Amino acid sequence: MSSNVTVEATALAKKRFYLPAGLIHKVLVQAVIFLAYFGIGCAFYSNVEGWTGVQSLYFLMVSASTVGYGDLNPSPGFSRLFTIIWILIGIICVFAQLSHFVAELFRPVFRAMRNMLERLTPVPGIDIDGDGTYDFVMPRRPLIYYSKSLIGPFTFIIIIQIIFASIFTIIETSWSFGDAFYHCIVTATTVGYGDVTILTESGRVFAFVHIVISVSLLAALIGDVGELAEERKSSLHKLSLLKGRLDLGLMKSLDRDGNGVDKFEFVIGMLLKLEIIDADDYEPFEKVFQQMDADGSGFLTQDDIDAAAGVARGGVTKDSKGRTIDLEALDRRLNGGGGSIIGEKTVKKSMSMFSARTQSITGVEISTTKNKTEDDEGSTPTTSNGDAVEQLGKRKNGWV
Repeated sequence: MSSNVTVEATALAKKRFYLPAGLIHKVLVQAVIFLAYFGIGCAFYSNVEGWTGVQSLYFLMVSASTVGYGDLNPSPGFSRLFTIIWILIGIICVFAQLSHFVAELFRPVFRAMRNMLERLTPVPGIDIDGDGTYDFVMPRRPLIYYSKSLIGPFTFIIIIQIIFASIFTIIETSWSFGDAFYHCIVTATTVGYGDVTILTESGRVFAFVHIVISVSLLAALIGDVGELAEERKSSLHKLSLLKGRLDLGLMKSLDRDGNGVDKFEFVIGMLLKLEIIDADDYEPFEKVFQQMDADGSGFLTQDDIDAAAGVARGGVTKDSKGRTIDLEALDRRLNGGGGSIIGEKTVKKSMSMFSARTQSITGVEISTTKNKTEDDEGSTPTTSNGDAVEQLGKRKNGWV
């Protein structure tokens, strides 16, 4: 018994701490870029300008973050030319990536503060299917919407600056708390007047950390303003569709094949109108699906999946018009001449990912496969969420 528990615990630990190979590769590449940028920069300024390693690191961070205090300056000539090149590399290749990494570390804190405020002041919503739960949350008025979304992260950033300012007063003994807090805000906004000067080596080391965190957090907050604006615009658009009646022209525009509006057409059509996706997002997948759908049923039967899995064996199949499809050639086109990507597991995974993506946006799960037995018996495939799309259309006030 204990042996089984140990095995399960080990498997869980491996699953929990597993990192995709692509992510590990990206982290390693960025680490090499950071080390090369600061290493080469430090070596250059130490030899050319005679600066210490701390002064060089401090200057590089002040430059890459665009804070630019002006307390350290390169000499005229070759040093300035090198600095111009190194500033561009630092802004584009180094600090942008470093800032994004730091912002992602603190993003859960921003999200938690927003969620807490939402729980304290819930928003009214619309119950589309009458099951007692809100299917859509009403957008708030602009002042309330932005205030609630930004006050938490803004307060967090101010608290961080107060902590940094308090530490600066310990390191830079000539500074008052007012001087330190002023310096922190000027740094976080990348204004960098340079009128409050850091004099100690330990102060420059601490400033290195302060710049990375403060500038990154404020940049993330400013970026959130644009994202919130887009979210509110999308919510208002969605609300107009939910409150309005689906007229004949709209329903006809959703009917892509002239046989009525099925679940796929309804969901994709509404996502297109809400501008959550565009045609370029789904058309390549639709064409691949049509190539695999040998019987033209609109579903991938087990026979279709088995035929697609034949790519590994150089198999062929026929489409709904009786044309022979070389799946191996199709696979090569999709994979750019590489190895096979349309094996059975890949087909199932791709379709489930597409369904999950749609469900995460709309709450609707699209059925993309059907059981071979059901196909033989002529039964109609169903979705696992009880025809959620039809429920979406049955609003209590007679929307459809």
